[in-house]
Amino acid sequence: MHLGNISVRVGHAASISTASTASLLVCGGNRSLTNLAPLGGTPSSLCGVVSTNQHSAAATAQNRSISSSTCSDMRAYAASSRGPLQRRLLHTSRSLTYNVLAIETSCDDTCAAIISRDREKNTAALIDHVKITLDSSLQGGINPALATAHHHQSVGPLIRDVLKKHADTTIDLVCATRGPGLPGCLSSGVTFAKGLSLGLGVPYLGVHHMLAHLLTPRLFEAAEGYSGHKTEFPFLSLLVSGGHTMLVLSKSLYDHTVLCNTADVAIGDALDKCARTLGFQGNMLGKVMDQYCRSADTPSSQWNIPMPVDNKNDIRYSFAAFHSYIGMKKKETQAETTPELALEVQTAIFNHLMKKTKAAFNIYKKEIASATTLVCSGGVAANPRLREALQELCAKYKLEAVFPDPYWCTDNAAMIGWAGIELHEDGYRSDLEGFQIPKWPLAEFEKEI
Repeated sequence: MHLGNISVRVGHAASISTASTASLLVCGGNRSLTNLAPLGGTPSSLCGVVSTNQHSAAATAQNRSISSSTCSDMRAYAASSRGPLQRRLLHTSRSLTYNVLAIETSCDDTCAAIISRDREKNTAALIDHVKITLDSSLQGGINPALATAHHHQSVGPLIRDVLKKHADTTIDLVCATRGPGLPGCLSSGVTFAKGLSLGLGVPYLGVHHMLAHLLTPRLFEAAEGYSGHKTEFPFLSLLVSGGHTMLVLSKSLYDHTVLCNTADVAIGDALDKCARTLGFQGNMLGKVMDQYCRSADTPSSQWNIPMPVDNKNDIRYSFAAFHSYIGMKKKETQAETTPELALEVQTAIFNHLMKKTKAAFNIYKKEIASATTLVCSGGVAANPRLREALQELCAKYKLEAVFPDPYWCTDNAAMIGWAGIELHEDGYRSDLEGFQIPKWPLAEFEKEI
């Protein structure tokens, strides 16, 4: 099933054995690649979003198993394409062209992507990307147990369909998000990727999720014919999402210095919680609030929201206080939520982010002098007002502000595949004994050989 742009509601996740299923999820035969989709194509043409809530018992039963005929086809492909693993690994490391299958399951998105890499031309093309998103609107936030079940239900059928759709594409490398993220969610993707790599007889590579985010622009800059700005080491990254808020100086794939981090919760978490307090409902509440307040030209000054950690010598981000204050003022004033009030809340949070980022630029002026680019990625980076504010700030420090397309700011498998390509070509290896790393500081990411 190719999801396209269809929005489908499916039910509570059915448990499947990811390792045993993955070893069978291989399909195809012909090793030629034709009609590759150009990198940077319209995201809507590459991805469909599926909300998970409720569906029939019949659909659940269907997702619990793979038909015997499909399994037969997959076993046949595995038998025909599998060679000694070390021979395939050596072949892939030397090949000028190869294809990568990537899996992302760190939180509530089950994603898969196929990327074609041409080392001779130093280009890459995104062949396909699909995403299935858990609908957490009824729970008021992400429930780790439900998210884990969602991945167990979704990852097998998703990969099966992608491989069947691209049966003429031979997979040479399997990548998956190893961490950081929710333990059960990571485990479902990592375990499946290992089984799939064994079934295909190709290498497996575990990818650091935050590294993938900051490398995202380089994926699109690798498109054939691209002639714009190139993100080269050293560069700065502002990673803003529901789980992380940090300013990072990256000098290589393995040399990352966190200049500024959050003292409590991430900016995306604060936006979601404030949006819920203001009465918004749905999935990804920060995005819902942003859409609502776009009709306002200027923010109100109704609540005079104070700036937390208002000390120029303390450059830590801190967002927990915003939720506490908004909750207090909402209860105290019983104010109606208007676009102007919602914009006041969002602006206050963004102003804090900009103020602390500017302070970090000043304190680490010498350390960042050689950097010419700042990459802003993560789900919150899709916000247009944040982009505008950061562009203005970067211009003052002669930095080129680089943003992925809003769709690629959020979690996706394309960034995992590209990070895997960069790591693989640098000699990074992952063994099958390694497991997921839910807490994995970027500064502690090291090369594995």
